[in-house]
Order: sequence, then C-alpha cells, then structure tokens
Amino acid sequence: MTGGSALLERYNAAGGVFPHERRASQRATPFDGYFWRFVDRKSDRIAVCLCGVTRGSDEETLTATALHPSGRMLVARTRRAVESKSQFHLSGTDVRASDSGLRLNFFDGSAEFEIRKRTTLGSATLPFLAGQLVPGLGHYWQPMIFGGTARGIVTSASSTERFEDADVYFERTWGGGFPARWWWGHAASFETGDVAVAFAGGSARLASTPI
Repeated sequence: MTGGSALLERYNAAGGVFPHERRASQRATPFDGYFWRFVDRKSDRIAVCLCGVTRGSDEETLTATALHPSGRMLVARTRRAVESKSQFHLSGTDVRASDSGLRLNFFDGSAEFEIRKRTTLGSATLPFLAGQLVPGLGHYWQPMIFGGTARGIVTSASSTERFEDADVYFERTWGGGFPARWWWGHAASFETGDVAVAFAGGSARLASTPI
C-alpha cells in the first residue's frame, strides 16, 4: 500500500469522503446505514426499509421494514452484510441491495422492491454535501436516489401488500454510530411530480467534542 492510499484509507475510516468518491463500506467506519422509502400514491401505502451494519466486536446487520397505514413492522438481526468496492451492491445472509432494488428476508416475511427509474444527485449539489469532506464527525448523511419509481411486495405471516409505480427515495448514513438524537424528513409525492425535499439533523460532534 502506498503512502497516498494509506492516508486516503485513514481519511475514509474517519468518515471523510471526497466529492468524486463513491462511499463504500470497505473504507470501514464502525457504522453504515441504508434507508429506502417507497410511496404508492394510488393505494396510499408507504414502506420504509432500513439496514444498519456495525463493525468491530459485534459485527452484525439489523434490518427492518415498517408499513403505513397498516402499522406492521418486520425486524431481523443477521450476520454482517458486505458492500462491493466497485459499485453499490450490498450482500448478506438475508440482505440483497443495489441501485436496481433490494430484498430483505425476515423470520416471518420479506420485502422485495425493483427500482425501475431513479434520479440521483449530480455535481451541482456538491456544496450541499460539503460536510462529508470533514473527517471525524460523529455521523454523516447523503441522499443517493431522490426520485424515481419502483414496484414491490411486502409479505408477513398475516398479510401481503403490493406496491406499483411507487415513488422511491434512498439515502445512506455512516460514522462512529447512530447519534443519540436525530431527526429526519422526506416528501416527494407532490402533484407536479418533479419536486422532492429531504432534510436531516441531530447532535453533532467532532471526534469526542460536541459542536
């Protein structure tokens, strides 16, 4: 390993990411999180799918799917999932996810979505992501897919819920661990169809110092 690549690896391990980089879990911070939101306007159904990957002495993956308006929730804990270095492809015992969709397996059900069309963030939004340049922050956040359509199905022991032409949103988080306080919001189901809003925030620290 060259001196430059070793320095970059340490920078990534502290959470920092350059604008042209694709965040990969191999540049291992202790925590990586993945969040999908699917909204089917016709059926008024919403599915939120979560995946959190931890490293260290307790390497594991926690997955969950929550449904509205039924209020059902599926949760599983499994072995750590691994992400490809070259492209976004997350794979584990009960987790499969990529830019084109995801599948989460639970003891009493599953969630599977195919992303048909997606809108990603372009270079014009780099100032919005400037915080990612700073290594050592407690938590980082980045929207990855800001719009598009998806179809999917969520099954449990008591029901099956289908989604057709659902609005899709996908984001990633990483850092030393999930913050003690965190708020988040997303909205995209506007009549014009070309507007989306995402925002987040919480307690922040640089290394061990609150800021």
